Amino acid sequence: MSGPIDMDNLDIAKEVLKRKFLVGLLDNKRGSFARFDHYFKWKESPKYASEFGCRKQLMDEKYVPKHPVRKGSETWNLLMEQNRFDIHLYDYAKELFVQQSFIFGL
Repeated sequence: MSGPIDMDNLDIAKEVLKRKFLVGLLDNKRGSFARFDHYFKWKESPKYASEFGCRKQLMDEKYVPKHPVRKGSETWNLLMEQNRFDIHLYDYAKELFVQQSFIFGL
């Protein structure tokens, strides 16, 4: 695909995300890992208990951006404009996360 992205491309991306992806969110790591455990049946793995320490470390890590951008700054506004379709898709992914929570009973 080449050329500018438009709303039709966004709609296609949303449909692919809905049909093909199990959504996990960095700002809800515990809920995401619970979902992955359930979907991939990780708890049935004989290595599950021994891998818990690694998983706990991943869940407890805090993300700190190396170069934070101040909301409302010129850089922020340029990034928002340049990535507007990505932002719409991310917002949709957050909605899917909630919808999938009901599907998995989590």
